[in-house]
Amino acid sequence: MKTTTPIFLVPPANLLQPCTAPSFNILTNADLLSYTVALEATIKRCDANMTRITEWATEHGSP
Repeated sequence: MKTTTPIFLVPPANLLQPCTAPSFNILTNADLLSYTVALEATIKRCDANMTRITEWATEHGSP
């Protein structure tokens, strides 16, 4: 009787990096604006990673 060995696939490590909020010293309204822009960029990068993970999973047969 043949046995089947499962193969477990995981997404590439570069897509599994944590999304961390940038650190800022906010003293002025301009600092707050800069921090907001940096946070938006971080969120966009995280969203892009999630999209790439979903695409990777679809390509490799994951639900």
